[in-house]
Amino acid sequence: EAYDDGDNARTCQHLNALAAQESVSLTCRLANVTGLGIHAKLVLVQVAGEAWVHLGSLNGTENSHKNNREVALQFNSPEAYGRFAAVFDHDWAEGHGPYIYHAILPLVAHDYTPPADYPLLSEVFVNPSGEDAGREWIEVYNPGLTRDLSGWTLGDTIRGGDYGDGRYRFPAGAVLLEGQAVVVAACGTDFAAAYGFLPAYEWNGCRADVPDLLPDGNWEGFGLALGNTQDEVLLRDAGGALVDSVAWGGAERAGVAPYPLAVGEVFPYAASLRRYPPDVDTGDCGVDFYVSYSPSPGRP
Repeated sequence: EAYDDGDNARTCQHLNALAAQESVSLTCRLANVTGLGIHAKLVLVQVAGEAWVHLGSLNGTENSHKNNREVALQFNSPEAYGRFAAVFDHDWAEGHGPYIYHAILPLVAHDYTPPADYPLLSEVFVNPSGEDAGREWIEVYNPGLTRDLSGWTLGDTIRGGDYGDGRYRFPAGAVLLEGQAVVVAACGTDFAAAYGFLPAYEWNGCRADVPDLLPDGNWEGFGLALGNTQDEVLLRDAGGALVDSVAWGGAERAGVAPYPLAVGEVFPYAASLRRYPPDVDTGDCGVDFYVSYSPSPGRP
């Protein structure tokens, strides 16, 4: 059984005490070799030259049989018997007698990063399949207290005037509630066609019923459009201070280590770069983000 300091330990102690009192060859140990407990129910029997295995999740309770519909298999297989016996022997060697005395150990946290209390870029739809124009989007999540986003900016420009980059300003009255995730899309029409609901904001002015982010400054080229081999997104407050950023491909920049891509590697089609957990910011996008093949805008 997986070790805990409650019923498992007391049951193990009781069985070992009974075995000692009645001179029965029976021993109980506790083990948690995977760190997530042991749920398999395993019985190995050798009889009349045959090697039988009983394996499954089935407990010995009425609830397990009737309500959970759990299942176990019994079969004769010397090969399976040998394999499961080796697994059991390994787990048995890692097990121990149930603890009787409890030790209070100091907490040691290695490379621990506490949850952020400021808005974070939680998901970026980098490379839509087919034509990118109008189909990219960025999700902003607020793990902290409600924020007034009036005058905050979002874009992929590190320095003003970078060719092919742009920066857009949240309108007056924009608010990001505590625990809220909002989606800023290139085009609300394209976004709604793909996901069945409208984004909170858009930056290309496709729809009258979706608030627009307003161009902030002048730039050359096509404005905010996410590069498929290398780019970044920056979120700045109304005073221009960098609040959060995410980058992929290339060298360290925008205050973060980028999500690693080989030189010339194209970010996977129809996938997003997603922060997990959504409230952790270590400054290393290779640690904070993963490639999600099931983008989930509005659900950090």
